Amino acid sequence: ATVDKTGRIRFNEHDRIGAAMTEAIMRRLRFSGAEIEATVEMVRQHMVFKDVPKMRVAKLKRFMARPTFDDELELHRVDCESSHRMLDNYEFLLRKREEFANEPIIPPPLLRGDDLIALGLKPGPKFGEILEAVETRQLEGTLRTREEALEWVKREHSLGRNE
Repeated sequence: ATVDKTGRIRFNEHDRIGAAMTEAIMRRLRFSGAEIEATVEMVRQHMVFKDVPKMRVAKLKRFMARPTFDDELELHRVDCESSHRMLDNYEFLLRKREEFANEPIIPPPLLRGDDLIALGLKPGPKFGEILEAVETRQLEGTLRTREEALEWVKREHSLGRNE
């Protein structure tokens, strides 16, 4: 830990160090590999919460769809309560969870690889990029139907090239 010019105590890289400590302790206590992996990742990633208000909708939805999100949210709350006591991002996420509650946070994909093949595209690494771009626009709300997604792909990607 260090003290900055304002007198505030800083613990740089505490997420990385905390993750290593968590892993060592959990191994010693003989937790399962899956429990260790999930918990270590939560500790390692807990600083991401500071950025949630700035995240685009698609990134936020992907973040909130993580299988450990509820536990991560609780970790964030207790981390805030034990330090600065500011729960703005925690409350922001509670509001977003309520806002997104009426639909699956990650809906079924609008398109699959077969759809791209039907458009004349050749399978390859570009498929993943195209499907991820479609998913991002779907999560952002700019593509809502399969037809809109197909039109977007036709418009954005030259179908005459070997993709």
